[in-house]
Amino acid sequence: MADIMNTAAQLREDLEQSDEFVALKTAHANMQADAAVFQTFKDFQGLQIKLQEAQMKGQQPSEDDMQQAQDLAQKVSQSDLVRQLMDNEKAVNELLNKINGEITKPIQSLYQL
Repeated sequence: MADIMNTAAQLREDLEQSDEFVALKTAHANMQADAAVFQTFKDFQGLQIKLQEAQMKGQQPSEDDMQQAQDLAQKVSQSDLVRQLMDNEKAVNELLNKINGEITKPIQSLYQL
């Protein structure tokens, strides 16, 4: 088990040095540097979490929450800094999906007919 965990730690280090992650880290820093954009982004994230928690409890979001979510989503989507961050998040996610696909090949082959 220690070998596989060492490999995972090395993979984590490699991920941190990947072009995709470095670009994401830079985009995040650029967004944080703009206080207004960063605050709007944090507000949007907070509201998303609140809505998800309500949904998990089987509660419907209020009209006010839905309107606020739409307003914040529109505001966030107008920011080049946020769009760049989201593009970089997508690239990191695609890399992680490729890594996961490679790691899980033995499991996939086990269940192939």
